[in-house]
Amino acid sequence: MKKWNRFASAGLAAVLAAGMMAGCGQAQAPAAAPAEEAAPAAEGSTEAVQSDMPVVNMVMPAFVDYTDAPMVEEELNKILGEKYGINAKLTYISVGAWVQQTNLLLTGSECDVIAGFITPLTSYVNNGQILALDDYLAASPDMQAVFSEVQLKGTQVNGKQYALSNFHDFAGAVDYWMDESIVKELNIDVDSIHTLDDIEEVLNQVHEAHPEIYPMVPQHDAQMLTSRWTWDDLGVGFANAFTSIGSYGEDMTVQCTYENPDFVDFTDHMHRWYENGLIMADALSNTEPGDALVKGGKAFSTFANGSINKLPDGIVAARIIEPWCMSSAFTGVTYCINANSANPDAAWKLMEAVYTDPEVATVLECGIEGTHYVKNEDGTISFPEGIDASTSTYGGAAQAWTFPNAQIAPVIADTGEADYYEKLAEFNNNARNSKAIGFMFDSSSVTDAYSACLNIHQKYFNALLCGAVDPAEIIPQAVEELKAAGMDDIIAEEQKQLDAFQAQ
Repeated sequence: MKKWNRFASAGLAAVLAAGMMAGCGQAQAPAAAPAEEAAPAAEGSTEAVQSDMPVVNMVMPAFVDYTDAPMVEEELNKILGEKYGINAKLTYISVGAWVQQTNLLLTGSECDVIAGFITPLTSYVNNGQILALDDYLAASPDMQAVFSEVQLKGTQVNGKQYALSNFHDFAGAVDYWMDESIVKELNIDVDSIHTLDDIEEVLNQVHEAHPEIYPMVPQHDAQMLTSRWTWDDLGVGFANAFTSIGSYGEDMTVQCTYENPDFVDFTDHMHRWYENGLIMADALSNTEPGDALVKGGKAFSTFANGSINKLPDGIVAARIIEPWCMSSAFTGVTYCINANSANPDAAWKLMEAVYTDPEVATVLECGIEGTHYVKNEDGTISFPEGIDASTSTYGGAAQAWTFPNAQIAPVIADTGEADYYEKLAEFNNNARNSKAIGFMFDSSSVTDAYSACLNIHQKYFNALLCGAVDPAEIIPQAVEELKAAGMDDIIAEEQKQLDAFQAQ
């Protein structure tokens, strides 16, 4: 735990935040999440629950198959019953249904512990959906030891502790992934690729040598980027950020993202590439992940969220944006207690167990040894022979980034070696930090304007980022529409809140 305290105290982004998808988004993470259609919801069974113990329903997002959740729940309850006098019910909800189903669950007492995911933390608080955890945390030295001061502040709203961040790569980078076989064939110097201009030279070379494939494709669906560039989304998620602060969060002046010089430069490059046939012509209707297109031989390259994970076979990468932490670094995935929970004390006990007990964390994340994972001699784990993340019936080890405290569970070998978490701490420690870490914009006073501007933003953002439209024509048009919808009022309110945040 001390290793995590060291990097967390440095103020270390998952993307999965409001727009990581926010992501997490990206929403950015130790293991790449499979496509959402491969993530059926699987509710845990109550057969193993002991009737004389409180039952805590824990609700988490699913990017992989959790068909065996009832089996894992039974194993987990053997530990929880003996050590903590509680039982758990595991409820996994597919990411596509997450917002609708969790909002419904939070209206009643059916769920107790719930992942704060996609929906901004401020929305949960403003809606009265989650409990303040200050009193529980004050009475739990073990939990206090898990989190640094800045990490706790990163999930506070109006000075109260409403959630606890999970552990993942708080920092994030942007990498440029390429097909290794073509890199070798054309003798491309990967170490010399640092900028968009460097990438453009490579793309022209590849396009001439291999006109039968796409030189470059979006990172995911129609999104050329999914989690970051050089502007800070101020806690709303990269895909939702029509306002932002620039220079890696160093400039604390709120501005329209479309007027950020780095945004203009990026879109200028993308449009030129698009016009020259360097980006797939049907990028806006693309439905395949960029990495899948590259690995499948249909494309040469794509952007990717940069971390310390092992690269897939056949892929080489150049780092384009160095690691940095945005304002939403600690809010990509959090864990909260439902305000309507029938037994919040028991819910807190489960929170303590999943954050501090390696035995509990391992079963919750990885499932049952021999059935869902096997141990390797180097201390890592793997899926059993013949099984991978897409075929496992409890694939949690492949989405460790969504669980409360993956760093006290084993590392899956596909992600990294046994010292993965030490390297992750170093990755986060060495990242540059936005001055706005922990800031969360409360848009409740400008709700109508914000909704109108978000709709306008979503009309233009992806088209500009993938180069499908001319930024010289479209950016002024988008800015004019945003201003007419009330963007200036939003910027003024956001600046007011950011100034107050900075003063604290």
